[in-house]
Amino acid sequence: MDKKVEEAVSNEVELQIHGVEKPSVWKLYGVQFILLPYFIGKVLTWEICWFWRYRVKKLPYAWEDACYLTQTSLNIPASTWKNIGNLQFHQTNVGFGCGLGYGGKRCTRGSILDIGD
Repeated sequence: MDKKVEEAVSNEVELQIHGVEKPSVWKLYGVQFILLPYFIGKVLTWEICWFWRYRVKKLPYAWEDACYLTQTSLNIPASTWKNIGNLQFHQTNVGFGCGLGYGGKRCTRGSILDIGD
């Protein structure tokens, strides 16, 4: 009796799960291959903008970019860098202030910070 009930339940479960299959390695690589030009374009755009802004035009570093340079030169992972902003320090103890709540603001790459406030 238990085997019959078990078979009936397993048949019902199998019938209710439609369209679910084990992912194929080729499908996963296919999606990555399709998205590859987008990510290459995104990286190239960022690199060209950086080169144009700071090498050609010789502009001073924006707040986000200075924070990015500080983060990369100190070899701090992005997750740790975000958590550093939660600490409370005075501006005098911060040095440059990137990521440490300078002026009550957190420094994250890609964010728009209004330092004037």
